[in-house]
Amino acid sequence: MIKTLRKIGLSAVLVLPSAAVIAVELTAGQVAPALQEPAQSLTIKADDIQYQDWLGASLTGKVRVVHHLNAALGVDEINKPFLDRVNDLNLDASAFTTLTVLNVGDVSYFLQQMAKLKIEDLRRTYADQEFILDKNSSVRGAWDLPKSGPSITLLDTSGRIIAHKDGKLEASDEKEFVALIQQHLNK
Repeated sequence: MIKTLRKIGLSAVLVLPSAAVIAVELTAGQVAPALQEPAQSLTIKADDIQYQDWLGASLTGKVRVVHHLNAALGVDEINKPFLDRVNDLNLDASAFTTLTVLNVGDVSYFLQQMAKLKIEDLRRTYADQEFILDKNSSVRGAWDLPKSGPSITLLDTSGRIIAHKDGKLEASDEKEFVALIQQHLNK
């Protein structure tokens, strides 16, 4: 079952300018934390992939499924059935998007380059989705996500957390996430 943040607390680590670390408990309705170090957003211009700094402040305006995963063999397949199910809904791209964050901060340079090629191909294939390459593990650190495996987070149009789950979504989780997406799109 998806653990909505009304039911559980999700800790996040925020690094303050003084380098002090404070853990805060996120709750439903709280804005997803911004990053202290930028990740890289992939954009397309004339079929060329370009990278722009991204601090997570632009998570407003659409309902989003944030798919965070680490560069490891097979991890992209763990929640693929759910992501395919969401894609099959053919949701209005002006109101909904999937944001994939690929963390490559914990792997070798060679694996980073392989992951970079894969995410660039995905960006070209799914032009209406958003892709982030995270070389510094910035999202994982700011959102206190596990070091391995995927995480799925649902955000509303104001960038507030609706629901989150680490690991594999079960069929009941997928159903609940889809219902939450549709509920927030119909507001």
